[in-house]
Amino acid sequence: MNTSECNSWGGETDLDISMIHTLAPGAKILIIATPVSETQGLTGFPEMMTAMDYTVANKLASVISMSLGTAEDDFSTSAELHNLDSHFKNATDNGVTVLASSGDDGADGRKVDNTTYWHKRVVSFPADEAYVTAVGGTVLSLNSSGTRTGRTCCGRAPAAACRTSSASRPGSRALRRRPAPPAARCRTSRWRARRAPRSPRRCWPRSSGSPTSPPARTWA
Repeated sequence: MNTSECNSWGGETDLDISMIHTLAPGAKILIIATPVSETQGLTGFPEMMTAMDYTVANKLASVISMSLGTAEDDFSTSAELHNLDSHFKNATDNGVTVLASSGDDGADGRKVDNTTYWHKRVVSFPADEAYVTAVGGTVLSLNSSGTRTGRTCCGRAPAAACRTSSASRPGSRALRRRPAPPAARCRTSRWRARRAPRSPRRCWPRSSGSPTSPPARTWA
């Protein structure tokens, strides 16, 4: 493993841990590192899928947070995407929730060189995976009286570019068809605007008409 390259992701890792600890202060947080960085396109994904499979098989976590993403247009072939599907499905089938970033560039996205932008609406992977829940947000600017003065996407994009996120825009995917949703779904599951199903929520046993508390979760 390239130690210096791994250390360069320290700021991103700290940010993710802080977010998770804020949302779930009682959660046990496990950091899992892979030897190849995910930049754009397929690079880094094979190693990451191996790590995710290991995490699922050894029941190390019930929630996996992946703060990353790449435009589908960055993949060379449809097969590259298809080959990744089974890993996310495996996590879902084993009751593991997978979260992924919707991106920092609004509806746009970066090319494989990680510098040039597509300058068009692109779909972000793996946030658009049928077995992944996309997580994103915007930055709101307030004045001293608390009045909103502006809104930007988390990265460079102005408000106009935030209107339609790359992970949830309507329309078909450019390179592949979405896998069919699982047959059994909880009553509380929802559908994204672009009709891709969210990862099925676990249906906890019900008692006296109310759901019981789920077991403690570990985030990876």
